[in-house]
Amino acid sequence: MVWFRRDRKRARAAPTQGPDGSRFCDAGMLFWGALLLGLALRLSLLVHTPTDGAPGGDLLVYYRTAILLTQSSGAWLRESGEFGYRAPLYSIYLFLAYELGGSLDYRIGQLANILLYAGVMVSLRMLLRREFGPRVSLIGVSIRALAPPFVISDLLLQTEVLFEIFALTSTALALEAARGQSGVRQAFLLGASMAAGALTREYAQGLVLLTCGLLAYLTWRGRRLRSTWWAALMAGLLLILAPWFVRNTIVWGSPLPLATTSGVNLHIGNHPDATGTWTHIGHPDHVTPPNLSFGSRQADRWHRERALQYIATHPERFIQLASWKLSYLLWPQTMKQEIMDDPLWPTLPAALRTAMVLANAATIAFLWLVGVLGLCGGSSALFGRAVLVWAAYTGLVTVLAFGAPRFADPIMHLLLGPAAAVLSHPRRTIAAGLQDPARRLITSSSWLLLATWWALLLFHKLG
Repeated sequence: MVWFRRDRKRARAAPTQGPDGSRFCDAGMLFWGALLLGLALRLSLLVHTPTDGAPGGDLLVYYRTAILLTQSSGAWLRESGEFGYRAPLYSIYLFLAYELGGSLDYRIGQLANILLYAGVMVSLRMLLRREFGPRVSLIGVSIRALAPPFVISDLLLQTEVLFEIFALTSTALALEAARGQSGVRQAFLLGASMAAGALTREYAQGLVLLTCGLLAYLTWRGRRLRSTWWAALMAGLLLILAPWFVRNTIVWGSPLPLATTSGVNLHIGNHPDATGTWTHIGHPDHVTPPNLSFGSRQADRWHRERALQYIATHPERFIQLASWKLSYLLWPQTMKQEIMDDPLWPTLPAALRTAMVLANAATIAFLWLVGVLGLCGGSSALFGRAVLVWAAYTGLVTVLAFGAPRFADPIMHLLLGPAAAVLSHPRRTIAAGLQDPARRLITSSSWLLLATWWALLLFHKLG
């Protein structure tokens, strides 16, 4: 691992070098080149997007919510409905995009997402450059810019692309704090990025508590995180959360919850017709009573109680569903519905859309398999622990709620670093990852677990 530490120390100063050690281009120029090439790919797909509205599912929901905010000032303080049911920040971002764009064209939202893509690239480069050095960072961000799953997901009106900015930024800042290298400014930014993440994806509230708990433990163990650092962290959290706390207090009479999706999501994954992924709740005993408004706190509480009751009375079914849920989380065939069944780009040839689906599957499978190897041989122990924390927390939320490949997006972005380390230094990384029995066991058992889950889900899909 000496090579890894040496590369990390040279992260800010070392240029990208050719095989003979000569300088052929600055790493920053190559980064911007990859970013612009990825931008061109996304814009080329944008041209093929229909202009007559959004497709179905969450893509339509976020589009309609943003349009509702532009057309009705009362929607901001509505007690129930889509706005407030979901974490609000992404809908607010789309609302601003459509307000500034002066049009209700669905592609305005896609252009807004492309701007977020640039933010993700900058955040990812910051993290990978600090952890792995400039060469690995360049490979990782190039994969992010050009690989089909990321190109396509950046054009879907979903929260993931905004959430990745906050997830990557908060992870980078938390790692610096864990090393005792964080100041008051970094603490404030960490609190603000974690709060923004919680306002983008409701499940990230638990990550805020988990991160603060782990950093408090490290402080107790002797890390130099003083009271002023913690005060700055809390200030960043409260500054971002305060406006939504005020809104909730006006509407509900209390600042919490941030959104009312947790009970519904718990129920989606735990009812008689559950399959392990999102499914419509159609069982007569589990349909929302007509006296409860969708998105209200009362409806959310009712769904939570029904789900917990089902888990308590059917524990064996809950355990069986848990394996399916995790399989969907790891399933490499992402976005098949958007590309083939309900195509976002119907003017593209069917053969090209089929190739996009296969490329998605290959890329995600590559990141899982090679990323695990890189974690064992091409990353620091602290970065590896951060990935494990993300994976464990995401897995827990998935087991409780339901599984979907896009829920693993933060883990996929973190695995770009270890996977790029394998591509950058294949011999050294593989040798380091397999140099002792413990690492060989971790790598082989992880691959076996991934293959087993993929096989389980394949059999499940085939009936």
